Amino acid sequence: LSADRTVGGPYENYVTPEQCVPDKPLGIPWESCITIGTSFSFKYEDTYKTPRELVNLLIDVVAKGGNLALNVGPQPDGRLPAGAIKAMKGLGEWMKVYGEGIYGTRVVSPFKEDTVAFTQKNGNIYAFKMYPDENESINRQIKIPYEGNISKVVMLDTDEPVDFKSINGGYVFTLPENYPNETPYAHVFKIK
Repeated sequence: LSADRTVGGPYENYVTPEQCVPDKPLGIPWESCITIGTSFSFKYEDTYKTPRELVNLLIDVVAKGGNLALNVGPQPDGRLPAGAIKAMKGLGEWMKVYGEGIYGTRVVSPFKEDTVAFTQKNGNIYAFKMYPDENESINRQIKIPYEGNISKVVMLDTDEPVDFKSINGGYVFTLPENYPNETPYAHVFKIK
């Protein structure tokens, strides 16, 4: 299999921005190639992205219609570095719970505003309120800048109903009373 990347013209298969994510959907097939560490090759004492950083990166890419290709440079003995493995396992654990809002989804407006991103699939909208900082405090009422019609909202991980009210520029979702108060990688809402 051969792929022509970022060459333009009739033979281009997809665009591959490296080490960055476009500001908005490109309207063509694309895939961000991003390292888990600081470079495409192995480096002793490298710094690796945390699972939180990978989850927020993945949401950003998918909300804009792209794919995410993560690069890990193997150690000289061929093994993967422990820091990279920890990050990938954390992303995998998160995907086991929230993958429904990521896999097979499509772009939906407004894509992403600040720390809220959206995807859609099978008539459902998925809203992700991201928390890039693990020390960020949780507000039980979350402004969601989605202006479409809503009949029901649930937490994707627990299927608990979420109270919501319309406001200028979107909605305010209120987390269920017994929902954990710790800072997640992202709150994920399923909107019908």
